[in-house]
Amino acid sequence: MAFQELRLSLMTFPQEWDPGSGITLNVLILPTGDPTVPDPSLGGPAFSGGQRTFTAAFITSLSQLPTPNPPPGELKTFPLPTTAPSGAPALFASLAAQFHIVPPPTSTVPNIRIKKALPQSYIDAFAFEQSRTDDAIVGEGFGCALTGKNPNPTAPPPSKDISWGQVFSYALRNPELAVKLGILYRDLHVPLSLAQVAKGGWLYVSLDAADPYSGKLNTDVIKLYATRVPAVSTRRPVFAAVLFPVVASISNPQPYDDAQIEAQTYDDGFAQIVHCNQPATIDAAAGDGTQIVPGTDAGVQIGWDDEQVTIWNNRQLDNLRFRRNGGSAPPPSTGEAGVPSHEAAPELHLQNEACELFRPPHRAEVGHHPHRTSRHAAYARCCNPTRKP
Repeated sequence: MAFQELRLSLMTFPQEWDPGSGITLNVLILPTGDPTVPDPSLGGPAFSGGQRTFTAAFITSLSQLPTPNPPPGELKTFPLPTTAPSGAPALFASLAAQFHIVPPPTSTVPNIRIKKALPQSYIDAFAFEQSRTDDAIVGEGFGCALTGKNPNPTAPPPSKDISWGQVFSYALRNPELAVKLGILYRDLHVPLSLAQVAKGGWLYVSLDAADPYSGKLNTDVIKLYATRVPAVSTRRPVFAAVLFPVVASISNPQPYDDAQIEAQTYDDGFAQIVHCNQPATIDAAAGDGTQIVPGTDAGVQIGWDDEQVTIWNNRQLDNLRFRRNGGSAPPPSTGEAGVPSHEAAPELHLQNEACELFRPPHRAEVGHHPHRTSRHAAYARCCNPTRKP
């Protein structure tokens, strides 16, 4: 994929399967660049205020990764009627007037990583042996780095310049705004039958032939991302922690193996390893054990899937580097999974602007499994910016 040519990304986030009505889904569509002026690469009018016309596509097999040209008989298509976003042009103009919006950065991205210190409560929550990634650290390294910092650094004031990608990041934390801007379409229904989903499949949304941008489908200008739908029969939530690019062919599917495992693991929206801790000292962050009792109740710390979330964050940084520094992006797409650094990579899934695209958690609820939270838990929130509270 030549991410440098990307102008529009369409991402599909399933919400629920019901045998009587099929799958309910949300669609996220993100332009790059300035959405208030026509983009010659896309053709047609400016993105702002335009009503998109969609078609849903379902591939009735998981035997291969999603492709626009599956074997005969496996592709089922459905029209997806949408409502035009009311007042979108005026809303885009208002945002442009309110903020100092500049083009996204073009400088190269250094080889930095997000590191995560694994707390004792996480290690004790399951049969932990060693870290899955070098970016998840066991020991006192984080506490030492924190206490070794200058407590009063002199930093310049933050810049007031923001990109349209950051504006969209804000909008996704306020979904009603995202709907009115026309980047989020909610509660669309795909009437899949029990027979069609009996073996699972791939679901994605494309532009209808009537859409003015449809001429750029199947090019690097527009990218479509599919969700892995498990085999379902009874009513249940369906969750996309990871999205997969819809491409004609993939020469080496092996790098997608981990992403497919992640998609299966989280397709019900439950976190897997949830852990809690009530700090007993004032050094709750550093954890250096001074044994000085906090002056007030320090509250309860809740965490989940520390290693997996660290892997997803760094995967998004890798995507950003490929986009900015040149080359083709690495294959897995996180969704949270899954998510893009909108101005960076077309996967929506963690934020760079990357960690700006997910809605913040609203609540964490204890589910029926001792190590899992409900699909409305904070983890699920971070992985699906389009899911309702």
